[in-house]
Order: sequence, then structure tokens, then C-alpha cells
Amino acid sequence: WVTAALGIWAALLVECYGHVVGDDGLEGRLVYPQLFQGRSEGDAKVLKLSDDLEFTLRKSEKVFGDSIIVRTFKENGVDMEEHMLDTAEFENLLYQDEDQMAAVSVKEQEGLQVEGVLGMGLRIRPVPEMERSDEGHVAHLVYKVDEGDSSDTRAVRETIHRAQVSERQDRSSGTPRWTIYPEVYVISDSTHASYFNKARDPKKNAVEYYGIFLNAVNLRYKSVSNPRVWIRIMGITLNSKEEDNKYIYPIPPDSSVPIWGVESLYNLTYYIGRQKLYAEYDIVYLNIGLDLLGYESEGRPQNYRGFAFEGTACEYYRTGIGEDWYRRFMGIHVFAHEVAHSLGCPHDGESSVVQGGTGSAHCPWNDGYIMSYKDTGLNHFKFSKCCNEMITFIANRNKCLQQLNVPVSKRVRHHKFPGAVVNMTKQCQWWYPKVTETYAMTDYAMGICQVKCYMPKWYLGWEAYKVLSVMDGTPCISKKQNTACYNGLCNPIISLKGS
Repeated sequence: WVTAALGIWAALLVECYGHVVGDDGLEGRLVYPQLFQGRSEGDAKVLKLSDDLEFTLRKSEKVFGDSIIVRTFKENGVDMEEHMLDTAEFENLLYQDEDQMAAVSVKEQEGLQVEGVLGMGLRIRPVPEMERSDEGHVAHLVYKVDEGDSSDTRAVRETIHRAQVSERQDRSSGTPRWTIYPEVYVISDSTHASYFNKARDPKKNAVEYYGIFLNAVNLRYKSVSNPRVWIRIMGITLNSKEEDNKYIYPIPPDSSVPIWGVESLYNLTYYIGRQKLYAEYDIVYLNIGLDLLGYESEGRPQNYRGFAFEGTACEYYRTGIGEDWYRRFMGIHVFAHEVAHSLGCPHDGESSVVQGGTGSAHCPWNDGYIMSYKDTGLNHFKFSKCCNEMITFIANRNKCLQQLNVPVSKRVRHHKFPGAVVNMTKQCQWWYPKVTETYAMTDYAMGICQVKCYMPKWYLGWEAYKVLSVMDGTPCISKKQNTACYNGLCNPIISLKGS
């Protein structure tokens, strides 16, 4: 029924809303979303796009660690900079409607703004340059994208000789439910990263984008059980062209020239194998804004969407590469597919290269699951039983998938007062832990070392705010640089020594 409903809704959008063209030439339909809170604190929110198009949104599970490392490059393209970001403010924006395969970011500070995936190829994003409705609602563009299919992807089968594992932990369907959290490091090539770099804060823009992206990916993995799979992105690199040149092949003169996928995948594998930065991640994935080329069996070049090694999560060849266009979230299906290759899944209908693996020969690819190129409706968002069995096999064999191995908080050591590390929204959340909707409305209020914490209607009986004194070390809003709040006063920053 979900597939039929989404098809009807897509048609309704065409009929009910005017045709518009975004500032980047993207065509779609204009809507003015409204958000309605449930009757009590724990209720879902209802996102209404029209009288006939609604989504029931619930908070997403965590898609990051408590903090995330984002690596960027200075103007010379060579010197790397590391930034540690608290992820709470990004996690709090993420919602999903599992029944309709929707994954969106919801902001309410300056009018309701919704961005992300509405399922079945539909996307939504704010269009702030357009006039608001008479009621003051922000204009949004609903548009359709081609997510591609799995016929445009390929598993790279690297032969690895290993001893037969005779002792394994058996977690079959009769045992209690268990979960793995594959820890993924994502690299945006310079073309993909260039879109983030247009924002006021590229680092935050990237984390917000990948939060929505992975939220949609994880909806597809909800079809997997024993183990349950919930992917987390633990680090992001926004590449420079100079960094691209270390593994992308050939070096393209501009973004219109395609690259060779398999060669670039091998180059990436050899590169990260020499870098300690990536040692603790289960999978390293290169998200590119370029077109990928591969060879057909007859030796002719063909366009592909992605490549990955099969069954190599946690191992030397733990890499994947896939196409994606910023803000269109076109790489979601490819990412889900390629990561499944890393977790052991061949294409449906194919045998396995993994020693001891059952493979997927007994799952017809005409059934149209994610590891097939057929799109038969709702199966397009699910993994087959065969793929599930291979994930179970790899998760039992590769024990790192059963552990959280990335101590991100140790990558960049903070010897600072708490306010220098904990942002305003997080401070509001720590002070009012039961008010999950709270956020820092403005930087400061009623004094330079205080913050307004938003209070929803259910908490006080009306929408309001509470004023909170900020933590020591919180930067001052002042013309004086290098100042922070200590004991409620703005003073020069105090440095703490540590090792």
C-alpha cells in the first residue's frame, strides 16, 4: 500500500501545486509545509504538505557518534585541518517516517524548514528566495530525482586467501535480537565538497547533509535482522583537488569528465592502507560528484553508479565508491547497495566470493530487492533474505562489526573550559533534559553571558523561552576578539594546560 500511496501523492503534487524552477534550474512543485505537534510530550509530529499529503515523523536514531571529526584543507589544498563537532544539534533535527521511507531534517527557528527525502524518488527543500504564504509559511520545492538502480553498480571481487574459520558465534534466528553499528568514514571528493564549501560553514553543512543522507540509508537497513544493522558515520573529509589526485584516476580536468571506478577504488584502498587516520573505521566510502566508468564483459566502457569490494568490512579492502549529487540525495540507494557489498552481499541471483558464504544464487534478482537492478515497488527499499544471511555471516566472522572501535573524542584533545567545547543548544539540552525540542534561540539574551532556551507549548502552556547562564569558556558576543564568559562576565580567554 505504501508504494501505491506514494504514487498517488506524487500525482497529487503535480495537480495541486504550481510548477517552479529553483535557483539551480531544478524543476518541481511549490508547497508550504506545516508541522503539528502531538498531544503529549512523546507523540510523533505530523508534517503536512497538502490536504492529501502528510507524513508522521518520529525522531531518528543516532546516525553519528557523540562527536564527529571533519577534516578540511587550507587554501593551498595540501595542509589538512581537523575539526571536532558535537553532533547533538544535528541529531536533533533528524526525523523519519518509516512507513513512507521519508527521512528529513526539520528546523523551526526562522519558520519551518524541511529538507530531505520523501520516498519513491521525491525530495523536498526550502526555497527561501521565494515569497512566503499569506500565513507566513516558508516556500519549499518538492521534486523528483532518478536514484538510479543496481545495474549501475558492481561488486569488486578481490580474492583473499584465509584459513577456514571453524569456531563461530552462532546467532541464528532463534537467538535474541542483536545489533551491529558499522562505523563508516566518508570522503567527499573536491567536486562533491565544493557544494558544501559554498555555505557559510562548510563543516556544519556537510554534517547536516550526511545526517539526512544516512537517516534515509538506515531506513533501508531496517529490513535486515539478526543482526539488526544501523550504520553510523564517524568522520568526514572534504577533499581538495590536491587530495583527489592521490587516488582518483585519471585526474579529471573538470567535473564533466568521468573517472575510472575500479582503478580509483584500488587507489583509494592502497592510500588509506598507508594512513593511520583510517585504521579504526569498518568501511571507508568515497562519495563523488563525478561520473564513474567501468568495463562491460565485452570490454566496452559503460557508466556505473558505484563500486565496492565484497565481504571486506574491517579488512584491508574495506572501501567503496559511489556517485552523489549534493542536495538531491541521489547517492542514497547506491551507498546502501555498496555498503551491503562490503557487508558480504553479492547481487541477488549470484554466488558468493566469500569463503564459506551461502551467497545469493537462490534469491531471484527479478524480485527487485536492493541487491538487484529491478524496481518492483516496495522491495526496492529492502534487502533479500540471501543478503541478510550473508550480513549475518560476515558480522559473526568480522568481530569489529560487533564493537564500537572509533574513539573520535580522542582524535582532537580539548584542554578547555566546558563552554569552549559544548555549544549553546547542547547547554540548553543538558539543563532541560526532558525538553527534547529545546534549542538556543539566539546566542545571548539579557546579558552577554546568557542564552535563551526555547520552551515548547506543552512545557509551560505556551511557547516561550528560559534564560540560562552559559558555561565558563563560552565565547562572548563582543567586538573584542579572544574573549569568553567566566563566572558570568566577559573576559580574555583562559588557556588550560594539558597533555
